[in-house]
Amino acid sequence: AAAVPGTLGLGPSQRADLGEHYLDVGIAEETAVALASGAAKAGAHVVFGTQATFLQRVYDQLSQDLSINHNPATIVGANASVWGMSDVTHAAFYSIPMVANIPGITYLAPTNVEEYLSMLGWSLDQEEGPVYIALPAGPVRHAPEGAVQRDDYSQTRWEHAREGKGVAILALGDFFGLGERTANLLAEQGVDATLVNPLFASDLDEGTLDELARTHELVVTLEDGSVDGGFGQRVAGRLAADPSTRVLVRGFAKAFYDRYDADELLREARLAPEQVCEDVLAQLEA
Repeated sequence: AAAVPGTLGLGPSQRADLGEHYLDVGIAEETAVALASGAAKAGAHVVFGTQATFLQRVYDQLSQDLSINHNPATIVGANASVWGMSDVTHAAFYSIPMVANIPGITYLAPTNVEEYLSMLGWSLDQEEGPVYIALPAGPVRHAPEGAVQRDDYSQTRWEHAREGKGVAILALGDFFGLGERTANLLAEQGVDATLVNPLFASDLDEGTLDELARTHELVVTLEDGSVDGGFGQRVAGRLAADPSTRVLVRGFAKAFYDRYDADELLREARLAPEQVCEDVLAQLEA
């Protein structure tokens, strides 16, 4: 940790239980990532968790110390979300563009508690390379009753939550709930949309995406972060050569946001479910 143990839910009793396995470097995130990289290289199963905004300080270490060396440390970033901290120095709208574009880092975006825990468990066991996990923000979500969690994230493979036609909604991470609500509104308008949980922000499931493009008229991406350099642009780039499939990318504009109201900002970005539904219908009618 780096002076924010509460981010990981590590109170005094939890830290005491961890004993020598817990190290707080103070406000020195660069040191934390370098230590995590070295410890992973030596065989430790190490997790460094912090507020996502503070990872801006460690870009060099993420790239040069960690990823180039393929060291299997786990980085957990909290509050990289419109529902996170809202003051301008702590808001974190750029985690995906910043981290997911570093070669060799697997960026995982869980949609619920159980998914997060399964990703964390896999990351701690694997030895292939560094993994970043975006701690889900917003309302606490749990997996549907009876859902079986994946135990292997070594391959980029998306999950279909709902099969439909015409429109495919790719709702990443903690925006999956937004995708569900949008799909429900579209169903009320007679549009049976496919809903996909991408799970990965760093890479595309190209086979699934190509199939979605072949069988759907419109692909919609929803992400809790900056559009510029983000997941949706990655999807749009893949599909740019195929004029038969349109792409609607939804996220936040490249800007600094300060002391905002989350619901108001979502509406400004046309990310309220009814707005996304309206824009999808407009695309289908165009």
